[in-house]
Amino acid sequence: MNKISKAKLSDIPEIIQVQKQTWLATYPNKDIGITKEDITKRLGNPGDEILQKRIENWQNIINNLDKQKIIFIAKENKKIVGFAIITNQEKPTVSALYVLPNFQGQGVGKLLLQKSFDWLGNQPKIFTYVASYNQKAIDFYKKHGFQATTETPKDEFATKNNLKPIPTIEMVFNIKKIYAVYCIVKLTKQPNWLDDFRKKYDEAYDFHITLKQAAYIEESHFSEIKEMLDGILNEFVKTKRKITLTFDKLLLDEGEKKEESGYIYLFSENNDLIDDLQTKIRNELIDYSDYLNPKSIDYEYDFKPHITIARGLVGDRFNEAVAELKKDYKCEGEITEVILSCVKEISVGEAHNPNNLTEYKI
Repeated sequence: MNKISKAKLSDIPEIIQVQKQTWLATYPNKDIGITKEDITKRLGNPGDEILQKRIENWQNIINNLDKQKIIFIAKENKKIVGFAIITNQEKPTVSALYVLPNFQGQGVGKLLLQKSFDWLGNQPKIFTYVASYNQKAIDFYKKHGFQATTETPKDEFATKNNLKPIPTIEMVFNIKKIYAVYCIVKLTKQPNWLDDFRKKYDEAYDFHITLKQAAYIEESHFSEIKEMLDGILNEFVKTKRKITLTFDKLLLDEGEKKEESGYIYLFSENNDLIDDLQTKIRNELIDYSDYLNPKSIDYEYDFKPHITIARGLVGDRFNEAVAELKKDYKCEGEITEVILSCVKEISVGEAHNPNNLTEYKI
């Protein structure tokens, strides 16, 4: 169980080690020309000025000499596995958030971010800064409601200390919400092994097909989107036609890079009814397409109905899941309802909160 708490002076040696391990695992990049040696110089060594100034800064924060900053730590079995540094000045900022590589993807970063938000209070905007090539971190912040701005801050630390600069982007969390439109798939026929397989390799989402990919909106625009969807779905209900699907094509998506999560999908054959419904929704809501994922526009215009049976699988876990797949994976199902979801972040809890969902029985 991860415990989040305010850092103490005695925690600094462990914080240094967490920073060292995460930086060396994250920032070296051949394409950018940043080596492990460059990152080691940036970290500093015992006794040199760079590390000493960093330690003094952390000591001042922990001793509450700088009341506009705080350091939180995450512990697992009494060991620090992550930390966050928060600044509440002109630009409230998550200045740093690092989790040991072996503990990433387990909710530690989310807990640190939630604690950071709690400490900052009701801010209209919260900022963070991420290496432009650190896609894993960018995806993490996007999942929790951050968006990239047009700012590309200079690496002042590198300039001041004659180090190789790390290209950085600014991201901001504001009052925007994330909306999506999807339909619930009720399986009428499925193999016996599927439920246990999903419990092991998937998250607790209902089987669904996304009709409008997740995008940012101002909260004030939600009523406009709902009104448009009301019209489309009311017309569809009048036709009294049922959408039934057969999922009989398996797709294994390991991710383009080793550190990316893998997914396993079951695709359906072509179905004119759901294709037409998706096209109408996509076209009607085209002005509300500030997507979380830039690739979403491709998914919407090359719509292929599918359900996900495994997600978030990295490395050996993906291979393990593939090895457990059976040959009898064919499923049949029907669309029972369409959901308009409007959430503050992408999470199972938000997805299951009835206050975030508008349901349309079809």
